[in-house]
Amino acid sequence: MSTKLFLGVMVAVLAIAGYVVYSNTMNDDVPMESNGISFMCKDDSYFVAEFSPDFSQVDILVDGVIVRTAVRVANSDLYMYEIGDYTYTFAGEEVTVSNSRTDTSTSCNQPFDANTAPYNFGDMGEGGGRETDLILEATKNIKGQWRSVDDEKFTREFMANGTVTDSYEGSDDTVGTWLIFTINSEVAAPFPLETNTAYLKITTDVGASEVMYYKLTKVTSEELELIYMDRGGALRFTRVDGDSDTEINVEIEAE
Repeated sequence: MSTKLFLGVMVAVLAIAGYVVYSNTMNDDVPMESNGISFMCKDDSYFVAEFSPDFSQVDILVDGVIVRTAVRVANSDLYMYEIGDYTYTFAGEEVTVSNSRTDTSTSCNQPFDANTAPYNFGDMGEGGGRETDLILEATKNIKGQWRSVDDEKFTREFMANGTVTDSYEGSDDTVGTWLIFTINSEVAAPFPLETNTAYLKITTDVGASEVMYYKLTKVTSEELELIYMDRGGALRFTRVDGDSDTEINVEIEAE
């Protein structure tokens, strides 16, 4: 084989090899079409979380099969999703999976991938900070119907879909939306916010919508106490439906 022919063959081989390497590298950099995020849990379970475009719900897949679809908790600034006994709370690069029936929970992490950075759901909740704990506990326990201790004709019901209904015997119901937030939430309030404190925002749908703010001072399975931030005074309630099976005291006074 002549020297010129040999050099020509070598150039061609190197060019083809370079193209293959380039193609593989480019394919590694192309984002996956699926929006699935893999998780490995401390209890040796595993799953893939596939979110809807607006993050309103998440499909939980095991071995490519959807085992459950959880819906995001309304009016929460957390990525918290519920379905039946299961609650999935995504924070930072982790997720905590809780089962209320067995009263167990496990934390899950995204497996290391040299080609793909882990998805980060934001700093809210990383490390289990107290502000996040307040929102989680208050949001879970406030759901349901409550009757005023001072006026038995008045009830207030907080629905999981984010609506709230005030009912007074002999009058039409007042319907609105509710939101629990803290100083670290992106919620503007017309008063200074305290640390280690949870607040309740209610927006009514009557005529020109009215916004009411309350400080939560107690939320348990049976008792709810609110401080009206605009007019002052405390509102005390007892649970009507008794749905909550978890006794969680949320002491929300500033430390």
